[in-house]
Amino acid sequence: MLIPVNRTIVITRFRENISWIFGLNPKPARIFVYNKGPNLPKFPQYVTIENLENVGNGSHSCLYHAFKYHKQLHKQGLIVFLQGDPHCHNWNIVQDINLLSGREQFKNLGRTWMKIKPGKFYEDLWEQLCPYSTRSIPELLRAPIGDLFCVQGRRVQKRSTRFYQRAMDLCVQDPPFVDLIGKSRPLTFSGFHELVLPWIYGGYNYHEYKELLDQLGRDPGFLDPRCKLIRYL
Repeated sequence: MLIPVNRTIVITRFRENISWIFGLNPKPARIFVYNKGPNLPKFPQYVTIENLENVGNGSHSCLYHAFKYHKQLHKQGLIVFLQGDPHCHNWNIVQDINLLSGREQFKNLGRTWMKIKPGKFYEDLWEQLCPYSTRSIPELLRAPIGDLFCVQGRRVQKRSTRFYQRAMDLCVQDPPFVDLIGKSRPLTFSGFHELVLPWIYGGYNYHEYKELLDQLGRDPGFLDPRCKLIRYL
């Protein structure tokens, strides 16, 4: 079943060619492109391009959209968040988007995963949120790559604008991803963001999120009952 035309696409772009958007069928009602690189040529009217400073990587763009359009999110239906070139993380991304039913609550659209080393942000978060935890910080964490996911706008709306603003403030502390290529990448906020996408945007509480991760066979790690992550942002 093809996605209805009232679905929304949100793209973070640096230097990528985004002409692949014309392969989306049926055509989405709105496409938002957050451009953090060279200027783009003119696109059809249904494509909104906004130039942003190159900070916070793709995570910042997702949070920025949730913050800026917070009052309209429930009208955006199923929101699909993507990179400028999503094919490197899902070679079949356009077809996968075209086959979405529009009823999904949250779905990861990436097909690649990475093991990331916890960095200072994660260590600080662990100390602040789990001071009584007997669990040690894992040496490596498994997380999806690429900020490729879809979620219902009304679920994104469950978090407050203050939540998204504070998350953006954390995000801009990260160096641009291009500066991290070829280096051992610690778990900065961007990495943490990719790790908890359904929790942030899906508006899940602790019990819902733990159940979701249990179904996926993933260890929620820091999300034990004494963790106050939901109150952190």
